Amino acid sequence: LVHERTPARRADIHGADGTAIVWQRPVYRVGIDKTLVPPELAETSAARLAPLLGIDVDNYVTQVRNADPRAFVIGLTVREGQVPVEIDDIPGALAQPGVMPLAPTSTWASGVIGTVREATADDIKAGQGAVAAGDFVGQSGLQKKYDEQLRGVPGHTIWLSPRPTAAIPSAGPSASASVSV
Repeated sequence: LVHERTPARRADIHGADGTAIVWQRPVYRVGIDKTLVPPELAETSAARLAPLLGIDVDNYVTQVRNADPRAFVIGLTVREGQVPVEIDDIPGALAQPGVMPLAPTSTWASGVIGTVREATADDIKAGQGAVAAGDFVGQSGLQKKYDEQLRGVPGHTIWLSPRPTAAIPSAGPSASASVSV
């Protein structure tokens, strides 16, 4: 049996008049894809990307250095239209499209509405099975207070997968083998 979990779509937050205040908006996860850059250039690319994103250079270079060689190391998630055009000149720099529950601007009622982020390993552990990779979790304000409700219920699909067939090794023309399944 194979189990597949589909993350729930995080709920919108509506104002008193029913107008959506927070909903799924287009974003880009900007970072270094280590599969697209020679290993010896990954740190240099990280050092060039960090100032464009306004993040700590040393911290980001360290993250890229310590990441798996197949990793996409996100520097910052930005709203649509805020990807620096200069990333095209940085080897390995990439902007992956996605969606995220956001208010109209990054500062609009942020103290009340709060913020969300993709679940970290710590969030997953603290979630005791209710939070998985790919889920968004509330970090502050209403997003944190009502996180369980806003997070929703993930979908689950269980299906029967054919059993893989194992090849029977040959030991030569006179060898015989029996296999019990």
